Amino acid sequence: NNLSFQSFVAFDIDNALEKKFLPRLATGANWTSVYVNRASGMDYHSSSLESQSQLVYNWVKGSAHKLTSMLAFTITDRKNGWYYGSTSNTPSNYLQNYTEPAPIFWIGDAYSQNRMVAFLGFVHYSLYDRYLFQVNLRREGSSRFGYNSRWGTFPSVSVAYRISSERFMQNISFINNLKFRFSYGQNGNQPGASYGYFNRYSTGGDYIDMPVVVPVNIQLDNFRWEKNSQTNIGLDFNAFNNYLEIHFDIYRQQSKDLIWEQLNLPGSSGFPEITRNWGTMSNEGWEFVINTDIINATHTNLRFNFNIAQNKNTITEIPENFDFEYGSEASNGQYARRAQVGHPIGTFYGFIFNGVYPTDADAVAYDADGNTLYDLSGDPIYMRYGNADGYRFRGGDAVYEDINHDGLINKLDIIKIGDSNPKFLGGFGPRFSWKNLILNMFFHYRLGYDIVNWTKMQNENMYNRNNQSVAALNRWRRQGDITDVPRALYDQGYNWLGSDRFVEDGSFVRFKSASISYNFADLLKKIRIQELKLHFMIYNLYTWTNYTGVDPEVPLLSNDPFFIGEDRADTPPPKNFIISLSLRF
Repeated sequence: NNLSFQSFVAFDIDNALEKKFLPRLATGANWTSVYVNRASGMDYHSSSLESQSQLVYNWVKGSAHKLTSMLAFTITDRKNGWYYGSTSNTPSNYLQNYTEPAPIFWIGDAYSQNRMVAFLGFVHYSLYDRYLFQVNLRREGSSRFGYNSRWGTFPSVSVAYRISSERFMQNISFINNLKFRFSYGQNGNQPGASYGYFNRYSTGGDYIDMPVVVPVNIQLDNFRWEKNSQTNIGLDFNAFNNYLEIHFDIYRQQSKDLIWEQLNLPGSSGFPEITRNWGTMSNEGWEFVINTDIINATHTNLRFNFNIAQNKNTITEIPENFDFEYGSEASNGQYARRAQVGHPIGTFYGFIFNGVYPTDADAVAYDADGNTLYDLSGDPIYMRYGNADGYRFRGGDAVYEDINHDGLINKLDIIKIGDSNPKFLGGFGPRFSWKNLILNMFFHYRLGYDIVNWTKMQNENMYNRNNQSVAALNRWRRQGDITDVPRALYDQGYNWLGSDRFVEDGSFVRFKSASISYNFADLLKKIRIQELKLHFMIYNLYTWTNYTGVDPEVPLLSNDPFFIGEDRADTPPPKNFIISLSLRF
C-alpha cells in the first residue's frame, strides 16, 4: 500500500525569423511592377506550457484485492503570434531589407492564445484478478468556447469478467485467457481555432477610399463542447499456450453537438462563415483482431496478425435552420451533397452517364418503354438541359440517363451514385525471427468504397484552355463517331456534370512497410559490445488497386456533413528507404 505524488512542467518555445528578397533580375518584370525588388520578412513565435500534478494511491490485500486510484490536475497554455511585412520597388538590388524606405506591398500581424484546465480521476479495482471495475471522471474547461459553455464533464465506467480464472474453467487446459468486457464513456472535442466564438473585427478593405472596420464573425455565447458517448462490448481470448490470440469488439458511438468549422454563410447574413454546433451523428461497427504463432521454436518464430473492421455512420439529427444541400446540384464539376437524417456522411449524388451521342439525331428523348417522344407537331423531342428552353444536346455530347423521362436533364434526374465509406478496412502482416534476424511486414487495406476522381474530371472536360490528359485523343470529333469521351466545347455545354463517369471503386491493398534487422552482438562479445544492430526499413512499397487516379487512399470520415471522398491529385505517399545502425556498449 502506498501513496505517491508526481508533478511535472513542460515548456516549449519556437521562434523563427525569415527574410526574403526577389530581385528584378529573377523576374524580368517592368520596373513599375510590384514584383520588382520585393523584400519581405516574418517574425514568428509560439510557446506552450503544460503542467500536470497527480496523486496516486495503491492498495493491495493479499492476492484477492487490488485497488489503484488517481487524482490529477492539468493546465495547458498555448500562444502563437507572427508579424509580416513586405515592400517592393526598392531602387537597388542591394537594398534587400523590407525595413528600407520603399512602397509597402503588404503588412500584417496576428496573435492567438488558448488555455485548457482539466480535473480528472479514476478508481480501478480488481477482485481475484477475475472481476475488474474502473470508474473515470474528467472535468475540462477550454477558452475556445463561449462564456456560457466552457466546461464539460465526461464520465466513463468499465467492467470486465475474466471467466478463465473461475475454478470450473481450470480443467479446460487449452484456454489461457477468456475475458468479457463492457464499457461506457464520454469524451469531448474542441475546435482548432482559438477565437471562433468571438465577435471579431477586421480592418481589411475600404469604403469610399477610406479604411474601415468590419465585423467578420458572429458572437457565439452558446458554442459548446462536442460530446461523444460510446458503448463497447468486447471479448479477449488466448489459447494453446498463447499461440492463438483473438480480440473482438462491438461498439456504438453517439456524437452530439458536432463542431463544424468555417461553415459558409449566405451573403445576406453579412458574414462570410461561422463555426457552430450543427447536429447529431451515430457510429456503430465492429472490429476483429487475430494474432497467431505459426512457428514457435527455440530459435525460430513466425507470427501472423490480421484485423478487419467495419463502421457505419448515420446522421440522426439536423437543426431546423440548417441548409440541407451543398452548392449547385446540376452544374459542371459539381456533385450533389445532401445532409439527410437516416443517411450517412460521405454519400454523394449525381447523374448516370450512358456514353456519348454518335449523331445529332440520336439525342432524342424516350419514354419509360423506350419509345421516342414527339411534340404536338409530330417532331421528335430532343434532350435539353434544365428546361424546355435550355441547352439542346447534340452529337458528341454526354448522354445522361433521363430518370423521369421528361426529355430534360436537371436535378430531378439526380440519384445516389456513391458512398465514400469503406465496407471493410484493416491490416495484416507477418513477423519472422531467426536467431538475431528479425523481419516485419505490414499491409493495410480498404474495401468497397467510392472515390470521385476530381483530377480525371479536370483533365478530360475540354472546357477551357487547361492541359488535358491523353484521353482527350479519343474524344468525339465528327458525326457517327463511337466513343465514350465527349467532344471538346470551349466554355459551353454540359459534358462534365457530376456523374458516375468520374466515380471509381477505391478499394486497395497497400504494402505499407517492411523492415529487416540483424544484431551482430554475438560476433562482438570479445570487445564488450552489447548490441550492434543494423536496421533497414521501406515504407509504401507497392499498392494493389484498380483505381486509375493518383492515390486511392483519400481522407475518410469528417464532421462536415457534406464530406465526400475526392482525389484532388494530392501527392501520394512516397517510397521511403531508411538505414540505421544502433550501437550500445
